[in-house]
Amino acid sequence: MKKIFIAIAAACTVLFFTGCASTVKVDVTRPAELDLRGAKSVSVLSFKPSSSWSGSYTLRLGQRVSVLDFLAFLLDVPNSDEERCIYELKNQLEKRIINSGYLTLISSNVVEKELDRGAEVSADVYLVGQVTRFDVKDKTEDRRTEKNGKSYYYKEYTREVNFDFYCQIIDSATNSILGYKKFSYSRESFKESKKSDLPSAYSIMENSISSAVSDLMRSLQPYTITKSLKLLKHKSEAMKNADTLVKNGLITDGGRAFLKIYNSTGLFEAGYNAAILLEALGKYDSAEELMENVAKKSGEKKAYNALKDIRNEKQLNQKLMEQQALHDGKSSRNKESTDAMDEWMSDFDEAPAQLNFDDILW
Repeated sequence: MKKIFIAIAAACTVLFFTGCASTVKVDVTRPAELDLRGAKSVSVLSFKPSSSWSGSYTLRLGQRVSVLDFLAFLLDVPNSDEERCIYELKNQLEKRIINSGYLTLISSNVVEKELDRGAEVSADVYLVGQVTRFDVKDKTEDRRTEKNGKSYYYKEYTREVNFDFYCQIIDSATNSILGYKKFSYSRESFKESKKSDLPSAYSIMENSISSAVSDLMRSLQPYTITKSLKLLKHKSEAMKNADTLVKNGLITDGGRAFLKIYNSTGLFEAGYNAAILLEALGKYDSAEELMENVAKKSGEKKAYNALKDIRNEKQLNQKLMEQQALHDGKSSRNKESTDAMDEWMSDFDEAPAQLNFDDILW
């Protein structure tokens, strides 16, 4: 069953630091970095080793390597570590795609045969990749140490690995390149007293392979990050009480309390915190409106920076909703989600002296 990506994260975690205001940690779902035009299926074709690298980053559209060709390439490449990197890169990416459930994975064998025959490709998009560099260099350093007035000489060994990889994501319907990624990693082992103790080149690159896979996954589908939102403290008792509510995980009650303080006093910190909590619960329109008011009234740079961040989150959330609508085959809705919390905040009227937030719904 496919997993549904929620545009607004509902769960917030509150961190407590003695003597400081609360920090709210919220999980935010980001849109895929690449627009796949509503694609529902993907195939990861066999990646090419560096022995086939021609020196040009322009891959022929639809370029792939058959299973027999791939085996031939492996026979020609003496570096088994490169083979392992290629295998793990493809294997880990396919596993991540299957486990996420967002896109359906189509076997590369099926798609490669379809391309060979010039038939319609069963995957909406597919990936082709090329290792452009895989260098392994062992280094030796002469060392000297002094002990009991005597000099002792010894050697230290390190292994350096350079791994460059280029990948294109292709729309099978139009045979056009939707995007590409370049990865370049240079890693070095710890120093060893024996050359035989040096790790394999693959072991040195293992974490980089996982990093590349994560990067590719962010291009293909929405992903979640954890964001920290820090509230401002103030010495007033009412502000301390509101902050205590947030520390206890009562985000809505704390937000309502901060907003009440802002309504009655116009206190900058109270309005700022209320807007930040609106952002934490994904109420970007309301957060933007409130923070804009706070910024204009106070002139504080901190408020304008927060306003910029809220607007950025709002744009990313809208992009996420549009991607999800295309993926699900539905029309995009240019408004916030309609769950139970979406009636958080009604329109507010601006009076000459101050804003009237009495009708805001938390």
